[in-house]
Amino acid sequence: MLNSYKRFGKKAKHCSGTVSEGSPNFSKYGAGEPGSGEFAKWQYEKLMGYALFLLGIRRLTSQEMVLRLRKRLKKYGRAAGNGENIDDVAENANGADAEDSAKKTAVANETAIEKVIERLKELKYINDTEYLSDFVENRLKLKPKGVRGMKFELMKKGIKNEDIDKYFSENEIDETGIALDLAERKMKSLARVPKDKQKSRLIMFLTSRGFKGQTVYDIIDKLFN
Repeated sequence: MLNSYKRFGKKAKHCSGTVSEGSPNFSKYGAGEPGSGEFAKWQYEKLMGYALFLLGIRRLTSQEMVLRLRKRLKKYGRAAGNGENIDDVAENANGADAEDSAKKTAVANETAIEKVIERLKELKYINDTEYLSDFVENRLKLKPKGVRGMKFELMKKGIKNEDIDKYFSENEIDETGIALDLAERKMKSLARVPKDKQKSRLIMFLTSRGFKGQTVYDIIDKLFN
């Protein structure tokens, strides 16, 4: 199920920053440029610590984590290992130098994020396939939706379309049964609503829950005819 992971300690082996304990090997790079030396280590450790903090709150897909780490890097606002703010460096740089610095920083940022995501997957702290399965199971139990509605939510979370389609092709969902159960419960709350408005409200309700048109039509036909 989609329960939150326990908070991971900041001194966990995978975020300690030492090569021998599982961090990416930065020793082959020289120091002084974005993505190399001490700057690369600083980026990795900061991002890994923040990633573990986020996972201590709730599970995330790989794409959700990437977006949050990118946002975090903007807040860090640091330039190539010298502790200066990126905006300050940009103001003091001229033309090609500023553009080159910005490109190097952007590449370094994406490289650091990629390494963190890779490590989290190795440690099985991020697993999009398991997330997909647990998400559907959790959604059907707590807040049922149609297949179309669940697919839309999963795509927003960055799950690949092919993985979503594969899951639903291998796992049959009784969409009609789910829709009928929801409709019958909804009808109880519509008991005082005029009969001519019950149908339109029920159609809107089922459509908003992501049920396909044919399913909605079948349920309306069953309840009102």
